[in-house]
Order: sequence, then structure tokens, then C-alpha cells
Amino acid sequence: MEANNMSDIFGAFINPYIWGIAIFFASIAVLLEWKNSFSEGKNLYLDLNLLKSAITSSTHTLTHRGGISKYYFNLDYLSTVPEDANKIINWYVEAIEKIALKQNVEGLIFIEKDSGPVGAISLMGSIIFQTKIPGLIARLKKRNLHAKITGRPELINKLSNGLSVVIVTDAITTTRTVKDAMEAVNGFGGKVVGICTLLDRQTEHKGRVDNVPVLQGVTEEELIDSGFVKADGVY
Repeated sequence: MEANNMSDIFGAFINPYIWGIAIFFASIAVLLEWKNSFSEGKNLYLDLNLLKSAITSSTHTLTHRGGISKYYFNLDYLSTVPEDANKIINWYVEAIEKIALKQNVEGLIFIEKDSGPVGAISLMGSIIFQTKIPGLIARLKKRNLHAKITGRPELINKLSNGLSVVIVTDAITTTRTVKDAMEAVNGFGGKVVGICTLLDRQTEHKGRVDNVPVLQGVTEEELIDSGFVKADGVY
């Protein structure tokens, strides 16, 4: 009887520790799986229905890519609605944090062209605040002019000393804009370690631009498969 009591006491004492150890190793396994999943072609979940309201019919020429597009992705339709903006911001934050699991991310680069800001820059303040990672703006000029990087002088000085950054944009169509931003960062002495984009319309780069991994929310193929965009929307 006494032996049974001792066994019960021992079991009650040791079981919580066994469960604790099991949970600890299970958590490590999940973390490693999440870390390893950051590679080209593996995306964070993004509700396609959320993007539907940002896709409009618009026939225009894809300058660098060639051909005609019959739809336009406008992030402003999401960033100006509180609930949608919050979901998009959270996606960017998770994407940046995911990259930071494998790379040292010291700064974020947002893009502005001669024609105006590029999508994600409208969410810059919220993304910087939530990630606690400072940001800079790549102001891209026409092809014959040098791009500028603007922001706090001390951060620009760090960029010239090899600051590791992630480019944050709304869509990749031809990769030209992203490559221009990368050239600007490299020209200042920085290093691009990742790219975040909600929509990736390009398939040729296969999840990488100049060997820098791209973390996408959704691809054009997924939009076509979902029925949001017709298969002949781009030809």
C-alpha cells in the first residue's frame, strides 16, 4: 500500500515535468519549421478576398514586361479602410519578422518614384512602429538620374557602412522598380537581404530578384486560379 502511494506521488510529481519538456521541444520544432519556411515560393497566408477590392479593371501597357494588362492592383483601396489597412499592416509585419528569423534586418526601404509614392509607403509609419525597425525612402528618378535615399542622417550613415535592409513594396510586375531600389541601396553601401510584396505578378524570377529572396502575399497565378483575374488578363 505504501509502495503504491509512493508511486502515485512520484507520478504526480514527474508528469508535469515530462509534459513541460515535451511542449518545449514541440515549440522548438514549430519555430524551426517556421524559420526554414522562409524561402522562395513559400508565402505567409493572405486572404485573397481581402485583395479583391483592390483589383480594378484597367487596360494599360506593361512598359518593361511588354504586353497589356487588363487589371490594376491599387493598395490605396485597402490602406484607406481601417479594418483592411490593419490586416495588410499585420501581414507586412509578420513577413518582415519572418525574414528577420534568418537575416539580420536593420532597416526597411520604402519606394517613391517620380510619379509618386509606391503603395506600401502609405503604411510606412505603422509598419516601422510595429516592427521597431527604422525606415528609409528610396526616391527613384528617371533612368538617367541617380536615385536618392532619404531619412535620418544617422541611419543613412549606417547604410553606407553596410546596413542590412528589407525592401517593402505593394506589387512586383516587372522587377524594374525593385531592382532600381536595390541599386540605390547598393550604391549607398547597404545590403538588401529580403523583399516583401503583397502581389507578385512576375513568374520568371522564381521567388528571387538578383538572388535576393522575395516573400509574397499572393501571386498572379493564384489570382487567376481564384477567379479574381481572367487567365487572359495579361497577354
